[in-house]
Amino acid sequence: DDMKFAVKSIAVAAVSLSAVVGMSACSSSTTTDNLPNVTASPEGTVKVGDTEVTSGLPSGWPSDVPTPQGLTLKGGGGTPQGMSASWSGPGTAAAVQAQLDTDFKNAGFTSKNSFGGGSVGGVTSWTKGAMTVQVVIANDGANVAVNETVLTGAN
Repeated sequence: DDMKFAVKSIAVAAVSLSAVVGMSACSSSTTTDNLPNVTASPEGTVKVGDTEVTSGLPSGWPSDVPTPQGLTLKGGGGTPQGMSASWSGPGTAAAVQAQLDTDFKNAGFTSKNSFGGGSVGGVTSWTKGAMTVQVVIANDGANVAVNETVLTGAN
């Protein structure tokens, strides 16, 4: 229910922002001409124009992008240029980092650069072809939080 509320809140904010931008962008057109198309599904996915917010993985999530094991998917979102998803749950940054490092290497990704790491978490950028995946891992009390952002190379 919290995710559904968050998804609805984001959609309302996006529509509100679009309305304000639309009204100030061109005074000769009506506000509704500038509003993006908004759709919602019973599964919890809201699309505002080309931007998607979902309680699951964004549509089109690449099947070869590893995700953290044993953590709860909190939700995701995407645009034609890329997508992002977040997970959290019990564990440590070091254990999740080790699992994802192994899984990304096994999936054919190369580590482009990384910052931090170890027991406190960090940021790692992985590449495969035109795709780049940025992985952020952080301890959150007794839990660990992970965000993966996939840039597909599309414009």
